[in-house]
Amino acid sequence: MIFAFLLIASLVRINLFGDFMPANWVTDVLLKNPDSIFVNIDSVLNQADYNVVNLESPATDTGIPFPNKKYIYKFPPAFMKVFKKHGLNVFLLANNHMLDYGIDGMFSTIRAIKAHGLFYAGAGANLKDASKGVVLEKNGFKIGILNFAMTFPLEFYAEKRKPGIAPGYPGNVLPMVRKMRKKVDFLIVAFHFGAEKMDTPKEYQIEMARKCIDNGADLVYGHHPHRVQPVEVYKGKLIAYSLGNFIFGSYSRSVNGAFISVEIDSDSVHYSIYPLNVDPIETGFATGLGKDSTLLSHLISRCSVCELDYTHERIKVSLPK
Repeated sequence: MIFAFLLIASLVRINLFGDFMPANWVTDVLLKNPDSIFVNIDSVLNQADYNVVNLESPATDTGIPFPNKKYIYKFPPAFMKVFKKHGLNVFLLANNHMLDYGIDGMFSTIRAIKAHGLFYAGAGANLKDASKGVVLEKNGFKIGILNFAMTFPLEFYAEKRKPGIAPGYPGNVLPMVRKMRKKVDFLIVAFHFGAEKMDTPKEYQIEMARKCIDNGADLVYGHHPHRVQPVEVYKGKLIAYSLGNFIFGSYSRSVNGAFISVEIDSDSVHYSIYPLNVDPIETGFATGLGKDSTLLSHLISRCSVCELDYTHERIKVSLPK
């Protein structure tokens, strides 16, 4: 099945994806044929102004492996050129793998992103720098993205005089939400939170996401569980608790994924949520879901205003801006 987005006169289009880990098995594939992993998703990436992924691996050729950590990953910084070619241009770094190769590995990632004119949020030279987020602009419309982690190891967290990733403590998150709210027209807050392989949000995810909405966020979404968790509309704003995996260089039959296409026009925001078929080296649209799809039903189990569009195998939500 060939998918095409339903075009509207939008100010900006943003695609939000879950965990992207181009290491391990994916590295070998990229070295042989760097375009191959995007074949089934290029049509999606090419139509967006911004494609946002959680980069769950440092881009580094240096650094010392973090001690006593079971899973550590890295990939060559040169891959950033491939990612840019295929439209990935915003990287979220606040996660439980960004310091797998220490501070050196994290800074190598940031340098690689900057060298290709791309954007990032969620890591930096100190707490303030890591938490400041990024402001994107299209057609005079400003989009703010903040990114925080609520996962272990705690040693990865930035402090006042220590580099690292942005911690998701309420005392750090909510002031940054209020501050960013004043600068932008639309505010997205992304969290690395929840329990791995869990398909429902934990209470702290719900509490934190709603507090962000209360303090000015327009959209909150998460990743880390490697599974899709339900979406909901809270006070007229969308929360997607986990988008699962995007492209992830490790295999498990228990993972799945989805992405959100956000189209913002002059007076409303239109969300399309598409389930994905996730494979370690190839990701594409999930097809043949039909009216009995348990995944689609699961996605909208918390959302009374979500509309199922079986023709395009997606969930639609339109909300006032």
